[in-house]
Amino acid sequence: MELEKYKDAIYTCNRTRCGFCREECPVFKEKKLETYACRGKMLIARGMLEGIIPENEYEEIAKIVNTCSVCGSCAANCALDNDEILEALRADLVKKGFTDENHLIGINSILEKENPFQLDREDKTDWAEGIEFNKQSPILFYAGCTDSLFYPERLEKTVRILKKLGIEMNYLGSDEPCCGELMHTTGHWNKFRAQIEKTEKLFREAGVKTIVTHCPGCLRTFRDKYPKFYEKFDFEVLHVIQIIAKEIESGKITFKKPVNMKVTYHDPCHLGRLAGIIEEPRTILNAIPGIELIEMPHIGYQSHCCGGGGGLMAVDYDLVANLTDSRLKEAEETGAEYLVTICPTCEFNFDKVIRNYNIKLLDVMDIIDMAID
Repeated sequence: MELEKYKDAIYTCNRTRCGFCREECPVFKEKKLETYACRGKMLIARGMLEGIIPENEYEEIAKIVNTCSVCGSCAANCALDNDEILEALRADLVKKGFTDENHLIGINSILEKENPFQLDREDKTDWAEGIEFNKQSPILFYAGCTDSLFYPERLEKTVRILKKLGIEMNYLGSDEPCCGELMHTTGHWNKFRAQIEKTEKLFREAGVKTIVTHCPGCLRTFRDKYPKFYEKFDFEVLHVIQIIAKEIESGKITFKKPVNMKVTYHDPCHLGRLAGIIEEPRTILNAIPGIELIEMPHIGYQSHCCGGGGGLMAVDYDLVANLTDSRLKEAEETGAEYLVTICPTCEFNFDKVIRNYNIKLLDVMDIIDMAID
């Protein structure tokens, strides 16, 4: 079992019963049942390790375990690797044949079309038409599925800004694979390993040394998850925001065009709490003249999840909508004119309901594009 490697941690949780994981768990706050909190899922994990859960209960157990955005809030409030344990628990359930049908639809779409949205693979490249890339560059611009298919203009802006900084990049076009994050987070690890091996070979053949992306989910998958499953995957992986923040700190970028607006920043779970990239977006926003950054009560490692991760949208969209509403309400209460983030999944969620709130939505790259010469 995948859970075996976490046995000591699972028993530590069961013995201490501290409950800190429940404090900011978005799903527990909505469901208000212990089984939906990390502590409850740790008891389920122990039951599976000890073999005391009857097979006829696995289907219901899988529904509970899959009702999680894997936002990392529990891990941020605990000394244990709770998010990793949860994904291992899902992997063991998948091995026993228990998963969510909607997860399988997304995974099969990755296998057939290199995106989880059941859209044509060729549609992922429309955004890059007319943009010149350097096929000899060791720096790969990885566009990702969500940005490519739903926010193509964001990718155009991102590449244009990086070009202004003198960064030449390669782009794989229709050969770009999906990172496979959905496969990992939902427990389909055999398929995930195969996706890694295919992707690593493709990147090697293209002469890639560094991967640059706008998508936090892709960043974490390449940077943190791939190497754990495949040691040969040793590429440098950067988020575009890290590059731009570094250029600001070194004095290579100065913003002269004022952008007069009040904004509040939403830390995406994959970028902030899970990847530790928290100060860089704020460095950028504070460097732009005219921007007034008003922080929400919950930021950084304690940022509230929009509900978009972990395959939760496929399992319980009503729950996701409640989590999205809660975060938008918190943003609106700051009095900011704009909610700013830098994650296509968060934006996808916010886009659906933000019309009900007195606040507008922007990506950090949108504001950089307004301010840069």
